[in-house]
Amino acid sequence: MLEPGNFYHIYNHANGFENIFVEDENYSFFLRKLIEHIMPVADILGFCFMPNHFHLAIKIKHEEEIIKLIPSEETGETISYDSIQRLVSKRFANLFSSYTQSFNKVYHRKGSLFRKNFKSKAIENQVQLLNTILYIHLNPVKHGFTRNHADWPWTSYNYFFKMENAEFLNTSVIENLIENESIYRKMHIDRQQEILKMKEE
Repeated sequence: MLEPGNFYHIYNHANGFENIFVEDENYSFFLRKLIEHIMPVADILGFCFMPNHFHLAIKIKHEEEIIKLIPSEETGETISYDSIQRLVSKRFANLFSSYTQSFNKVYHRKGSLFRKNFKSKAIENQVQLLNTILYIHLNPVKHGFTRNHADWPWTSYNYFFKMENAEFLNTSVIENLIENESIYRKMHIDRQQEILKMKEE
C-alpha cells in the first residue's frame, strides 16, 4: 500500500505484447488522466511514457490533504488510516480504468490493457530519489527507443530548471538536490553514455 507522506517509484506495463501508447494523442491523453486522478493525492516529481510501459516518481500527500477528498459524511473521528490508503490506491485504479476504457473504444478492442497490479518501490532517501529520476529519464535510451534522452518527448526531463513550464510537476524537490542546470544536464549525459556503452558491449 502507498503510505501518506512517502516517496515512490511507480511503474506498469502493457498486459501482454500490446502497446499502451500507439500515437501521440495517447501519450497526451494519459498525461491528462494522470493529472486528473493522481495530482489530488500525490505530487508528481517525474515521469516517462514509452510505447509499452511507463514510470513515475511521486510523493503521496499527507493525511490531512487526502482526507479532504473523502466525502464529508465519511470524515470525522471514525476515518481510518486504511481508508486513506484505499483512496490513494483507488485513484490509480481509476487512472488505469479510465484510460483503458477510452483506448478500447478508440481502437475497437476489449479487455485489460495494463497488468493487473502496478509496481511500487519506496524511495528511502534523497540519493535514491535523484537516481530514480535519472533512471526514469534515461529509460527510453535503455530500451532503445532513442539514443538521446533529450529527444524523447514524453518525459519530465525538459520541465526541470524552467526549461519548459508545467504546473502539474513538482520540480522543486529535485532542483533543491542539484546546484544548477549544467550539473543536471551533465548527470544525464554521463548516465546516458554509460548505458550506450553497455548496450554496445
